[in-house]
Amino acid sequence: MARLSWIFVLAVLPTLQLQTAFGETISHHPITRQDNSGDIPKVPLRILPLGASITWGYLSSTGNGYRKPLRDKLRYQGWQVDMVGSKTNGDMKDNGVEAHSGDVISQVQTAVGNSLKYKPNIVLVNAGTNDCEQNLNIPYAGDRMRSLIESLVTAPDMANTAVILSTLIPSGQENIEATRQSVNTEFRTLVETMRADNVSIILADMDPLAPSPDHNWLSYPDDYADPKHPNDIGYSKMASVWYEAIMKAAIQGIIPEPAPVSISPTGTCDKSYGDGIYAGGHTQKGSGEDDGIYYHDSQFMGIYFSVRSGKGAAEEYKDDDELNFFFARLYTQKKDDLLIYQKSSSGFVTFNTYRNTGENEQMFPLGGSFSIHGNCNPGGVHFIDINADGLDDYVCIALDGTAYASVNNGDGDPGSNTPPTFSDIGKWKDAEGYDQAHVRLGDVDGDGRADYCVIADNGDITCWRNGWIENVPAYWQPLGKRFAGKGIGDLRGVRFEDINGDGRDDWLWVGDDGATTTYTNSRSCTKGHDGSGLDIVWRQGFHRGVSSGPTHPGMGEFGSTGLRDNVYFARIHGEPAAFGLLGLQDYVFIQKDTSDKDLGPMYFMHVWKNTGGGGGGGGGEIKADGDRYCNMMGHENGMADYVWIHSTGHMRLYPNKGPTMAPANGESYWGPNKIIFDPTQLEIASDIDRRDLHLVDWDGDGACDIVWTRSDDQNKVVLWRNRIRETGDFNWEYNLNAAPDLYCPEKRGLGFFDRPVHFADVSGNGKGDYLCVEKDGRTWGFIHNNDDGWDYVDQFKYSEQKDRANLHWADVNGDGRADMIHTDKFTGDGTVWYNLGRRDIKGSRYEWAPMGAKYRGAVAGSCTYFPDLDGDGRADMHSILNSIENTADSWPKRWKRVRRDDVMSALYRNSGPPALSGGRNTRPKPINFHFIACSGSTINDIYEDDGTHSSSSGSGGGGGKSDLSQANQLKDLHPDMVTLTTGGNDVNFADVLDRCVYRFYDLKGCGGCTPSATFNDCSDDCDKAMVALEHRMKGQDFIPSFGRAINAIFQSAPTTHLFVTGYPAFWNAETDACDKVSFKFGCINNPVLPLIKRRRKRMNDLTCKLNGIIERVVKATSPPAGGSIHYVDVDPYFEGHRFCEEGVSEPSYRNSDIWFYPFEYSTGNTFTLSADSQIASVGDDCSAIWEDNGDAGDYFSCALNNATASGDSIDLSKLPNNVPGDGDVDLSSSSGSKLPTFLARIFHPTINGFTAYKRAVIDVYLAAA
Repeated sequence: MARLSWIFVLAVLPTLQLQTAFGETISHHPITRQDNSGDIPKVPLRILPLGASITWGYLSSTGNGYRKPLRDKLRYQGWQVDMVGSKTNGDMKDNGVEAHSGDVISQVQTAVGNSLKYKPNIVLVNAGTNDCEQNLNIPYAGDRMRSLIESLVTAPDMANTAVILSTLIPSGQENIEATRQSVNTEFRTLVETMRADNVSIILADMDPLAPSPDHNWLSYPDDYADPKHPNDIGYSKMASVWYEAIMKAAIQGIIPEPAPVSISPTGTCDKSYGDGIYAGGHTQKGSGEDDGIYYHDSQFMGIYFSVRSGKGAAEEYKDDDELNFFFARLYTQKKDDLLIYQKSSSGFVTFNTYRNTGENEQMFPLGGSFSIHGNCNPGGVHFIDINADGLDDYVCIALDGTAYASVNNGDGDPGSNTPPTFSDIGKWKDAEGYDQAHVRLGDVDGDGRADYCVIADNGDITCWRNGWIENVPAYWQPLGKRFAGKGIGDLRGVRFEDINGDGRDDWLWVGDDGATTTYTNSRSCTKGHDGSGLDIVWRQGFHRGVSSGPTHPGMGEFGSTGLRDNVYFARIHGEPAAFGLLGLQDYVFIQKDTSDKDLGPMYFMHVWKNTGGGGGGGGGEIKADGDRYCNMMGHENGMADYVWIHSTGHMRLYPNKGPTMAPANGESYWGPNKIIFDPTQLEIASDIDRRDLHLVDWDGDGACDIVWTRSDDQNKVVLWRNRIRETGDFNWEYNLNAAPDLYCPEKRGLGFFDRPVHFADVSGNGKGDYLCVEKDGRTWGFIHNNDDGWDYVDQFKYSEQKDRANLHWADVNGDGRADMIHTDKFTGDGTVWYNLGRRDIKGSRYEWAPMGAKYRGAVAGSCTYFPDLDGDGRADMHSILNSIENTADSWPKRWKRVRRDDVMSALYRNSGPPALSGGRNTRPKPINFHFIACSGSTINDIYEDDGTHSSSSGSGGGGGKSDLSQANQLKDLHPDMVTLTTGGNDVNFADVLDRCVYRFYDLKGCGGCTPSATFNDCSDDCDKAMVALEHRMKGQDFIPSFGRAINAIFQSAPTTHLFVTGYPAFWNAETDACDKVSFKFGCINNPVLPLIKRRRKRMNDLTCKLNGIIERVVKATSPPAGGSIHYVDVDPYFEGHRFCEEGVSEPSYRNSDIWFYPFEYSTGNTFTLSADSQIASVGDDCSAIWEDNGDAGDYFSCALNNATASGDSIDLSKLPNNVPGDGDVDLSSSSGSKLPTFLARIFHPTINGFTAYKRAVIDVYLAAA
């Protein structure tokens, strides 16, 4: 669409925004009998849908099955509904369910154990179709169903739960139909006998016997998607039968109040930054194995290479008085090749190469040469990997410290001894105020990319991290001081070398005699911040057998001074200290022999092979490198166990004992540990690099399996399936070729967490999906289907420009689908993208909502994990405090329940109606926005031209007056999208608020109400106002007028997409907290007409009914070709943010958690007016007060005091105009007067409330798109 105009048409009254109490979009389905539900006392319904594939909603277009049309009908009739279950399915918000495709009755009984914790007060049971399909002992199907029902009513707090048992629906399968009626007869008899046993049970007869008029209510094939499962029409018919059965149970009074539960209800839960609860102590006290500190040892290998320069030298060196040697990984990261520097007359630097063959007889044969652009002196030359491809690139440090680079193209051919070419990329890093002699390059954070460091005269080293994945860094992150000087001596001896092969450059100081002091570099978990991050654990190494002094003893046999520049560290042999590491760096001394006076100097390369390593025999690996978390034991609640994986692949299990907090008595959070997996003892009989091992629930049985992705074969998979749920022990089932179609050509990076393959349940079916993650975070892969097949997904998630080493996938909000988390390397803060499910958007097959930072890091990002430790289905933050000791703390999440669609909030940043156009992520982004709402307007004002309508404003503000109606103004705007909110003024909800809440006409004090010609009782006053409102909304004019408004909009803009919003309910009508509270002026502590639950609920019910009427009008409208119309249910977005919420002391002013404006008796924070306050004396000239300080609150206090004393009422429309800082709202009254915003906005949404409106509209827009 080339251009998008967005029109916001809003007609609201000065004192309200209305809508349902807990509502969802209403889909009104046919009911075969008269609906008398309005007269039934309504308790909150906590409904457990229980069964198999039909209950799951299989083959319905949305996955909701019968659950959403049933919930909609209940909500429409004013019932509070919470669908519960350990599973979720469908695109409805409240989508809890306990259903497993293929389950027979006995398996359903087993499965329901997962959901008894929710203590439902209604259980809908539909099971037995699979028994019929399998002809499973049909004469005893009723007995099996009895056993299932008894397991329900004998569960804690469920003795009185209402069980609604359905008969089986018709089928197109002969094997089902052959026994279905027999099972239905058993079920009908069972209901009668169990009712006689005082069980609260009702029959939902899906197919009554003929001659019942409801026989064949579900008709095959018209109402079916396949011979066994309904289509959307069939599911809606099932919903009708369920609804009637629930109403019957309600009429009979057998639905109890829901029992208290100690767990979070089902539904998704929003994660807020920093809201995790500290577990109260170490949840990990130190475990695993490490290599300790580095101990060096070596073996002298002899002289591997010699060359002469000057007189008597080979042609290429005969003119060189001095040779300069370098080592670089030209062909492979495993070994260093030898290079000799030469400067050509053209200004280019040339390097002659000698390839490292690894063969002692001819270790370094002469190869080709390559040239580098530039005139770099030998002191500035460095060969180091700057782009993490495992090959060394060329960097020249200029005299002022500026760095220039050329990239190794990786096109060298070792077979023909042809070196690679290098591409000049120009300036790589600006100088930092230090000259060439003070610059050091080294990979200090272990990500495979060289960082830039400078060394101060006192030895302190400050570094800048090479950021991103390209050849030219996208940014340089200042790390601050990363090494404190040791005061050893000449700074020329300081080097960065990866002496132990762990991929992190260590600090070495080479003395003038060649003796070397070593401090190895290990990953730290200390939290940092910009400018001081990625702390390093420096541990001093020693020569084997001693605990002091240098690691390398030096070249005393060649002298005691002047030897430093002849010492090199290189992977000549490149033998790793342990499996999975890079090779150790050997000690190389190049002796310059000038003893033959008739010839030029001779150079001899002496090599000492490094045979050192950690005290544990490795290369300095730390304990924290082995940490993993997954539900290996198959815990029913899904909580993760702790698994420590050795570098060679064997696994030690620490079972989760289930505490939600760290034990205070010092006991372990985990149970006794044991080795559970050792690849050397299994079929492959070899070690496996732990970076290629994955713990994932492969088959969806609730227990984690082990997958090996073979990094040398495009990451194809080998599976060991965990059979603990079947056999009681792991009994690994080996499968060499479990999924031959899976592959990922990406290579593992050098960084420990830089791995190309992840497994995560993105689809939400309980099975791990295969994610191939490119270096920039772009992710593609394969979905693991319910039938165990795999579907290729060309893109799960587009790149967020976050390197993959910091990406995690875990279920943050508890909707059953893995979300994406990026941890900040420095702070550990976790930024979250919610997985909104399957939807083609931005080139991806799934939609992801950016939620911002949701986890406040406690440690560095590399030490932060997100397992579900407490089994609530949501990712907790688990932080390794000490990488060496491997201690950890946890922050299990305590969740506030919200609706799943609330996740859209972070997509749109501004608030209020004009904000629909302002969010930079709004899709598609509006180009023009026109706000033509008029406060106080009625429905007629939408389509009648009378000269009192506000004109459109492209800036989002109201303009002047227009002779055209709001609908007619659309003709010249050609909008693509219009939002309409209207109807509240027409039913005069303001009168209900006045007579039931504020009673501005009754100012005599708190002793009672003032009799009037119309009403003589306060309660009667309120009740009659509500009755009058209901008559107005059901009157003969409301619906036709609303339809005319919609038609007028389409006449002016026939191809627009119209979104008609409902209203939010004002009250939490379930709490008793407001039963003694009054919002009436002066009566806060001596309430008149208190806001009792019944009154709040009735006002909410009026909102619900108004929304139902609006929705029916919307659904009855047929838009013109090219246009569309949609109803927007805003009420669920206000859940938890109404007046009278639990724990709020009302009236609560300036409370950001309440999303409506209350009436504030002052616009400031200094006072709240009460009946005896004397802000102004009775009889004072209120206009003088206004002129004196301009405070609307003071003025209104004066007016109220005068009115209270005299018994008069106050005309709100007479208040002065131009309230300072608060603006005005035009009233469409004959007087044309204005009302100060602080009064006009009473019971209107606040900024947060309008943001909720915005989210609701955009959610419906995205769903429609």
